[in-house]
Amino acid sequence: MCSRKKKLFLIPKWLRENYAFFASVVLMKRYWITVSKLAIWAIGIFSAMGVIYCLIGGVLGFRHIAECWGEFTTGTDWVPTFGGSEDERYGDSWRLFFAAFLVRLCGLIFFGGVFISALTNLFLNVSEDRTRGIFRYRQRFLKNHFIIVGSGEETESVIRSIFSGDFGEYSGERIVILTHSDVETARERLFSGLAHYKKMLGSILFYYGDLDTRECFVDLAPWRAREIFVLGDADDFAGRDVRNMSAIHFFDEIIAEHKALKIGDARIPVNVQICSVSTYSAIQKLDNFDRNDDSSFPHVAPRVFNFYENWARSLWGFFGMREDGNAADRYFYRDLDYLPIRSEDDAHHVHLVVVGLNQMGLALVLEALRICHYANFNEAADGPKTRITIIDRDPERELFFRAAYPEIEKIYDIDVDFICAPVESPEARNKIAASAKDPLCLLTVAVCLSDDDASLATGLSLPDCVFEHRDEGHPEMKRGGNTVLIRQAQRSEISRKLDRDENRYKFVRRFGYANPRFEPEFLRDDMPKFVNILYEKWHLIEEISDDEMEQLKREMHLAWLELEEYKRWSNRFQVDSYRVYLRLFGIRATKDSSGTNAAISAACGDELLVDMEHRRWLAERYLSGTRFYNKPFPPDNRTTEQDKTYRLHNCIQKTSGLPKGVRMKDLEPLVNMPKMLKREGYEFYGIEDELE
Repeated sequence: MCSRKKKLFLIPKWLRENYAFFASVVLMKRYWITVSKLAIWAIGIFSAMGVIYCLIGGVLGFRHIAECWGEFTTGTDWVPTFGGSEDERYGDSWRLFFAAFLVRLCGLIFFGGVFISALTNLFLNVSEDRTRGIFRYRQRFLKNHFIIVGSGEETESVIRSIFSGDFGEYSGERIVILTHSDVETARERLFSGLAHYKKMLGSILFYYGDLDTRECFVDLAPWRAREIFVLGDADDFAGRDVRNMSAIHFFDEIIAEHKALKIGDARIPVNVQICSVSTYSAIQKLDNFDRNDDSSFPHVAPRVFNFYENWARSLWGFFGMREDGNAADRYFYRDLDYLPIRSEDDAHHVHLVVVGLNQMGLALVLEALRICHYANFNEAADGPKTRITIIDRDPERELFFRAAYPEIEKIYDIDVDFICAPVESPEARNKIAASAKDPLCLLTVAVCLSDDDASLATGLSLPDCVFEHRDEGHPEMKRGGNTVLIRQAQRSEISRKLDRDENRYKFVRRFGYANPRFEPEFLRDDMPKFVNILYEKWHLIEEISDDEMEQLKREMHLAWLELEEYKRWSNRFQVDSYRVYLRLFGIRATKDSSGTNAAISAACGDELLVDMEHRRWLAERYLSGTRFYNKPFPPDNRTTEQDKTYRLHNCIQKTSGLPKGVRMKDLEPLVNMPKMLKREGYEFYGIEDELE
């Protein structure tokens, strides 16, 4: 006997891949209604044929009644032969001939025009329903599957990451996409972008339905799902964020009705996209979004993300990525301090110019405000400062920005200024040119216009001095050059050529396209959870075994559930800044084997790291609306005072105003950070080879 595996192998591939579809069709209610109607018609026609045959042919006996079936199923040979010898069936009996003629004619009409046609139409209709997304699989055939609600900018990147195993090992589980956009158009657009995964596309199912309707969510069988992504449809221009957030409640209620979770059972992850950066910032201020003491979501584990902020964090944060989304070279995009600022006496300063304060531009500005805190800032001398210049012709955007982030002027190591004019104006061009020529200015120009053509034209029309950099032929030019980032929502051949240019446009890069590979670290929060639980236990990193570390990771997950949402974001943003802090050690971290392993430099001072971290935390708190709390520090000089209700904290002040015990509270986590990264599988190599 052959094994079960061999038996399965003998089943045709198309049947193995589509068995759920065929089974769902067979188990459809309307399928059996149609078959029942056909059976009733068949019995009626057979009965009528028998009566006609007997009436016309006379009483012919039971043997001739049996022959009726042969006449009825003759097929296209529906004209009987008349006359002949006595051995032939009909001989010269015109009555038998006429009876056979009628029976054969009725059989042809039934089998050729009714029965086959009805069955064919049934399956054609089912196939059409499947193409349009109306067909629904039986829920029993959806198990351990992925659910994507909406067909938006992130759909392709999420599926790409699923296929690559970023959300657990993928072995052909179904991916069900619910959308109220045109399914055929959405399928063609998605499949054209995933042509590389042609063999896996058969696992993707499209359901057409209303994203506000609970019944449509029930069809997805979320209680059997492995992970859920709520993206929203790209053509929803109003209420998309509210609709996406409402989906969390829908899924939680449906899962509660169909699945009795036991204590300790893992909740199903629901990853929700928030499209507006300002709404996303508002959610970061919450303190009870998904805590254990909040019973709003007992069956799902919600996690929000934003397309634009993910891109900003991908450019300059710790989980920075390559332009094609691969993990092999995570530092493809240059740091804002591409000539690393590693000491107090470094005279360089970072200048970021953002052209267009749309959603993408706003996300880049916020990310820069959180991470651009460098070692050479002297609090007593008030400099050198990071500069952020926003160029936008719409004055309402500046008003909105200042109203949404009123405490931004209090970030004392970063200056933010606006130029309310087109980037082609003399004022804007002169400011860009001055920074481009300044040998001490590390300039990055990010063109964030929504229109690809306009963005490309604007980026390549910047002053010529922006594209000048030192090389063998022109050693007098600027060391390190200047960085230009051009937003391209879609990949094009022109932007690909720019990426490969090693001459004039050596430091020009495209960014912001809609379908990079999704970065799962932004959702899993492994590193932020690590930071949170070990903030007071850094000594355990070297002392405990691997098995004990696994137990500690389970504890850190429970501790994460107890944490307020705004504190979770504080841990996430601290991890983003590790890329800046590691450069103080003269290293950078990666999980691939590229580069030469480097030892950790001890050149940076303890207080330098602590001061940088406090300024980073201060900027993050100012952006979230936290204000100064005029309360004295307790006598131990390590405890702080705060009012969580009204976001008041007595550490919202310059570093010089803090007691030493409070200042040095961040020392252990920062100094031991490389050890934690090694525990997580990262390797280090030097950054000296990238200075030129």
